[in-house]
Amino acid sequence: MCARAPVFAVLAAIVLATTFPIGAAGQTLSARILEAEDARQLSAPAQAVLTEGLKDASPRIRVQAVRAMGRFESPALVGQIVPLLSDPDAGVRHGAAIAAANAAKVFPVQAIDALTAAMVTAPPADWAVFAASLGRITLPSAAAFAAAEHAIAAGLPVAPLRAQAAGLARTTVRPMDPFRVEGAARGLEALVRVNGKLGTLTTDTRARLFAVVEAQQGATARGLARARRLALLALRTDKAIDGDLALLAAKDPDDEVRRLAMTAAALATGDSAAIPDTDREAVLRAGLKDAEPRVRIDALRGWGRHQQGRDCAPIVAAVADLSPHVSVHALDLLGAGCPAGVEVSPTLRKAAEVLAPSGAAWHHAAHAIVSLARVAPADARLLLPRFVGHPTWQVRTYAARAAGQMSAFEPLARLGSDAHDNVREAAIEELSRLKRAEALVLAYEALSRPDYQLVMTAARTLAAETDKPKATAALIGALERLTAQGHDTSRDPRVAILTTLASTGAPADAARLERYLEDWDPRVAELAAKAITQWTGAPRQASPRRRTQLPPDATVLDALRSKWLRITMASGGVMELRLLPDDASATVLRVTGLAQSGYYNGLTFHRVEPTFVLQGGSPGANEFMGDGLYMRDEPGVAHNRGAVGISTRGRDTGDAQLFINLVDSPRLDHAYTVFAVVERGMDVADRVMEGDVMTRVELVDAPRR
Repeated sequence: MCARAPVFAVLAAIVLATTFPIGAAGQTLSARILEAEDARQLSAPAQAVLTEGLKDASPRIRVQAVRAMGRFESPALVGQIVPLLSDPDAGVRHGAAIAAANAAKVFPVQAIDALTAAMVTAPPADWAVFAASLGRITLPSAAAFAAAEHAIAAGLPVAPLRAQAAGLARTTVRPMDPFRVEGAARGLEALVRVNGKLGTLTTDTRARLFAVVEAQQGATARGLARARRLALLALRTDKAIDGDLALLAAKDPDDEVRRLAMTAAALATGDSAAIPDTDREAVLRAGLKDAEPRVRIDALRGWGRHQQGRDCAPIVAAVADLSPHVSVHALDLLGAGCPAGVEVSPTLRKAAEVLAPSGAAWHHAAHAIVSLARVAPADARLLLPRFVGHPTWQVRTYAARAAGQMSAFEPLARLGSDAHDNVREAAIEELSRLKRAEALVLAYEALSRPDYQLVMTAARTLAAETDKPKATAALIGALERLTAQGHDTSRDPRVAILTTLASTGAPADAARLERYLEDWDPRVAELAAKAITQWTGAPRQASPRRRTQLPPDATVLDALRSKWLRITMASGGVMELRLLPDDASATVLRVTGLAQSGYYNGLTFHRVEPTFVLQGGSPGANEFMGDGLYMRDEPGVAHNRGAVGISTRGRDTGDAQLFINLVDSPRLDHAYTVFAVVERGMDVADRVMEGDVMTRVELVDAPRR
């Protein structure tokens, strides 16, 4: 268990308040805008500051103000935002487009009309941002979907051969402008993802997207790589990828396009409209031989879904892959078994037997023991004691999962009292799933532990307790303990406790929940009111007393413009992150302050998904333990490969855990903050394994250009 407590030295004091005055004597307008945005309440003073910013002579201030307006997601602000679509500065115009789409949540017509009109005469770079913004607005009707699709698809050329095959009239092929093509592909990807229930893309639009994917050769091919990725994503969501296109994409010069071909081939039958089984197999076989490990992983995933029941040989072969990420995934897939007559337990047993007594090389053995427990429990039982007693806590966590697979109750009971709370949580989760009485005993013990994830699991487990007064007393005690800590991030365990209390409590317990009607967290107050009402029959209303964090110190932002963040890994290698203080000011201030205090030193990457993200920076090495004060969201920068974001579990619930995008993930755009970009060391990020330690995270001088 990492004993590091959340660090608050770099944070401002916390006060109970419903409003907070905007602006102090001597503050710059930029600082007042940051303060207004940070308050997260669109008060009249805050709106006045933002309006002042929109009129400032400095483009940087106007960008900051319009970006802040958009983040309030208020339709009432659309009228102030859309005039800036014609601002003299391109950065302001782009910020206004993003802000208009953010604000168009309830009454989108004004933003839709403004963006569509602006696209008519916009230069390519502006057009791209306008089209991407239009595509992600939640539309009101099928007619609006069709109109938006038509406007966005105009940025794509029609390929004559595809047009003829689709029965379309021949048109003059316009040279592909990289800005327009990528913007159109991004807009259409968002359009079908956000509004797919309203309709599907027309044959014409699909033909245009096909033409983009086919643009693999020539002088502009490299510059169109991201456009091809986005076009494939749009077609995949629209269930429009056929066998020919999947086969072509599997040969693309861009790694990510090839990987997306694998994800298309991996879709369940019915989700992929027209990829015949023979083409699907050919695509996946090509991916299994690809030079890029990420492509091989998604090819394996597709093979496991569609072919494993008939042919396990490629998966068995992948156990020996040179990439540990690929071989570990193959071991996981073998847990689903193979066709009759194909014995996989020797392969899994061999991998499990090589568990080292200590050190970092535990991943293959740990994954193998879980799969072995599924296909050959008797073999796994013989090896399990080595895993249960291993000094590396992650190995013991996998031991708990393996023990659960084969209903090994004694090892689970032992692991349920482990020294590390993540091991306890895994064991209790398995015992609870197996409906064992030991789960209740361990859950009571777990309620007093510091780890929030463990407390959540314990609270859910106690819903099965028949001695309801006993459970209620323990749960309320845990609720009081967590509330006394005063951490915003205690929301998740407190919500779990209140959810179980609703079914275990009685009218006599109502008095002990009265105080939570005015809790600082609205969700906690709401659940307390619901429980009291349910117990007593007398309706109660939540009256939360929200806490407002004092605003960040904007005076240090200028100094951070010349700084990068360096992550030095214990396993070797360095990642250097270019900070984005203008795009995510509050986040950069918070993260760099924590880094300077040493907060991240010695923490791990606890979540590693090679075809998605790395996530780390949790003192508890799990999703629910982070720095104690919530961070507000500052979305706006695209989640392309190398973008560094902040993990959340809902709006404005960041806890300073970092994640690094290992692939382009447009579905995260405008939902999660990006505060930095990995400029050096993505090869190091690609090699990170679960549990790898960040020796140091420090501010360094940016390299001279």
